[in-house]
Amino acid sequence: MGLVKSIKKRFKLVLAEVERSAVDLRLLTDQLALLEDVAQLADRVLGVCQGLRMRASELHKAEFAMQMAADASLVELGEIVDGDWVSAIEQRFSEVCPDEGPLREFLEQLLEKLETCHIVMIQNIQRLLALLAPD
Repeated sequence: MGLVKSIKKRFKLVLAEVERSAVDLRLLTDQLALLEDVAQLADRVLGVCQGLRMRASELHKAEFAMQMAADASLVELGEIVDGDWVSAIEQRFSEVCPDEGPLREFLEQLLEKLETCHIVMIQNIQRLLALLAPD
């Protein structure tokens, strides 16, 4: 019984980390039209997390792992993990600023920050999915 409780508790902790990393990505893209699709991705993750948090609070600890593993929101998070938007952003940045220079350097630095936030979010999602994966 203690193991079931710890799965629910760990799920909630990792879910909070997913939310924090999505918020970080969202803040980095806030009100930047060139990165609107990345902001929408972060919003999508936050929406899924909100639903998962509500669902987790409804489930009794004894049935938590089995019921939560069947939740369709986890499939959606898995799809987000499999997505690749970095190449599209790189292409977009190249189109906006094809020439080397300070603006291009700035865009490359911004892309690095985006990638870092995205990697952290993806790693947190993977940890969350792994908690409920069958052994």
